[in-house]
Amino acid sequence: MKIRRRCKCGCRNITRLGNKFVNGHNRRKWKTHYKSPEYNSWNAMIQRCHGKGCIGYKERGIKVYYKWRKSFDKFLEDMGPKPTSNHTIDRIDGKGNYCPSNCRWATVKEQNCNRKDNMYITYKGKTMLQKDWAKYFGISQGAVASRIARGFPLEEVFSQKDFRKEKR
Repeated sequence: MKIRRRCKCGCRNITRLGNKFVNGHNRRKWKTHYKSPEYNSWNAMIQRCHGKGCIGYKERGIKVYYKWRKSFDKFLEDMGPKPTSNHTIDRIDGKGNYCPSNCRWATVKEQNCNRKDNMYITYKGKTMLQKDWAKYFGISQGAVASRIARGFPLEEVFSQKDFRKEKR
């Protein structure tokens, strides 16, 4: 009769490994995590940067911290569990590598604010994204972008006046 035992691993998931009891983790530790959301994020991160078919991150020189690349447990120790199922791994500096000082769990909304094509505008001592200023003043994002591109001063960019017929 094979005895199946339960073990509790570092990520607090209770798992079974056939008839072998895992005291801590052994060389097959990945089997205890392969269904966790954190493991899926870790695996996707490794594939993006070091997988054979993915070249975008390789061309940009983005790599995974060597301890994370070798060990899911180290990744989980540094990052901790996902706060919610809506969180995914995000690089704070989009040009930087995946490492403890440059990564966080973030929602899609937080990640969209961290895009390289976002434009921050400081107006009357307050800094916000261009899209947030548009929403604040009740103007379309397209109008704000167009006015900035045409060289309008910020007072006119954020005014409710219709500038479409005027030429600069």
